[in-house]
Amino acid sequence: SYGKGRINDSLRASYGLPRLCLHAARMAFAHPLTGERLELHEPFPTDLAAFLRTCPDAPPADDIDRMIRSGEGVAVPAL
Repeated sequence: SYGKGRINDSLRASYGLPRLCLHAARMAFAHPLTGERLELHEPFPTDLAAFLRTCPDAPPADDIDRMIRSGEGVAVPAL
């Protein structure tokens, strides 16, 4: 489990979210030994996208899809 147990239980019960809603679409850093710049890209997980679509006050699904594809990120008001 992660974070506060009661909050986790609530998220799992209300939204079926079994894990942290945290994702890095892009990440860049210098390699610790060579100093070479590394840039990683990872598609947004479908389970988290489905969760975002169920949030109250979430942007419309088409906007969420566009933000995910562009890598600009999605900001959803607190639950």
